[in-house]
Amino acid sequence: ALRNQAGRQVRLTVRPAGQRDERDVIVEPLTASAARDLRYRDWEYGNRLRVDELSDGQLGYVHLRAMGAGDWTAFAREFYPAFRRGGVILDVRHNSGGNIESWLLSRLLRRDWMYWQGRAGEPSWNMQWAYRGHLVVICDEFTVSDGEVFVEGFRRLGLGDAIGNRTYGGEIWLSFGNRLRDSGMASAAEYGVFGPEGWLIENEGVEPDLPVDNLPRATAAGSDAQLETAVRHLLDRLAAEPVEDVVAPPYPKRAR
Repeated sequence: ALRNQAGRQVRLTVRPAGQRDERDVIVEPLTASAARDLRYRDWEYGNRLRVDELSDGQLGYVHLRAMGAGDWTAFAREFYPAFRRGGVILDVRHNSGGNIESWLLSRLLRRDWMYWQGRAGEPSWNMQWAYRGHLVVICDEFTVSDGEVFVEGFRRLGLGDAIGNRTYGGEIWLSFGNRLRDSGMASAAEYGVFGPEGWLIENEGVEPDLPVDNLPRATAAGSDAQLETAVRHLLDRLAAEPVEDVVAPPYPKRAR
């Protein structure tokens, strides 16, 4: 009854378990891609709730599916509400890449060095929205391209540790301007990335600081060893290096 009916209204006759009465309902079946997106969103939301529960509200969680324009807004939507928490987990597992890692890293690199205090309310700091807590990133073998660059930059710039599996290992950009007479295209390797020690990422991936694998049987039973390790890691960091609240000094006495 539902085959090839995605996006169309379909009338179904249903009978709840344990009842005799039937009733008609109108449903609109989803496409396979829409159903996958719903399941993925449920996984993201479940991870955020799990981090809340395991950390007793001390940690935030941000997942980035890719590194495109929509993920720029997803970062802002998920990161800044957790801005005043003591730690944030950045999850780039399954990240399919893009080109916004420099923007993300520049936000995470901001540091507070001066504070503003009004006549009422809490202090705010400069640089604005400089995160003062602890960070960790989770990656896996499905983290590719710009997702891998983000993990490499996160580690090299001293933002925190990486947890999970070695990333995919694909960071050579291809050319797509080589048009043929028959309107075909010949794509060729065009740009690679390197650091002081030599070429990076391509065919090698990014090795996490704390290798953790999500084993199939445990994962099927509901465990997420990588996420749980990230929570423990940040809670240990918080215990060793608490994030102190910013408190303004007493107001100076100007009267004579």
